[in-house]
This record gives sequence, C-alpha cells and structure tokens, in this order.
Amino acid sequence: MNNKLDTIYKMDKSLTSCRRRKNDCVYTSTECALNCIKLMDFETKDVVLDPFFGGGVFYDNYPTYVEKHWCEIEKGIDFFDWTEEVDYVCSNPPFSKMTAVIDKCTK
Repeated sequence: MNNKLDTIYKMDKSLTSCRRRKNDCVYTSTECALNCIKLMDFETKDVVLDPFFGGGVFYDNYPTYVEKHWCEIEKGIDFFDWTEEVDYVCSNPPFSKMTAVIDKCTK
C-alpha cells in the first residue's frame, strides 16, 4: 500500500468508534484551535480553508496575512461542493465523514 493510502487507512480505522456517536457536532476550544494553527507553516498570501466553520474558532484565529475562506453546511456552503484550490485546510471535521474529508483534501 502506498504511503497516502496507508495513512488514510490508519486514520479511518482509529476513528471507527468515534463515528458511532450520535452527536457528530463537537466544537473545538479556542486553545485547541490555536495549538493546531501554530503547527501550520503559513506564508503571506497563502489560501486557507476552514471547511467546517462551526463557531469560527479556526477561521477567526488564522493569521491576518493569509487569504481565508470557510464552509459550513448549516450556513448553506458545503465543503464537499468546494472546488477552489487552497494551500491549507485546518479545521475540526465531523468524525462520521472523516474518510470522505481526507479523500477530498488529498486529491
């Protein structure tokens, strides 16, 4: 199996139990979002997408020097319909859709 498929398989397998939860809408704390954002190597004018806006905790804390976009199905913008290229995706996706999210992000 190639590296990309192996990574996807491992992530999918590790999230199987999470998919069984009834409530798939889990909001991220500001502290957690900030820690995730710190791991990104953003450069000036990078295009960044928060595909699952929720309360905006990722989007609102992206650096000001990037071009930022968001999707939120509850606001009528579905990530799975997004077609524009981006440099980074940083968000907290619903675990029940994790395989589809990883697939879309790695194409």
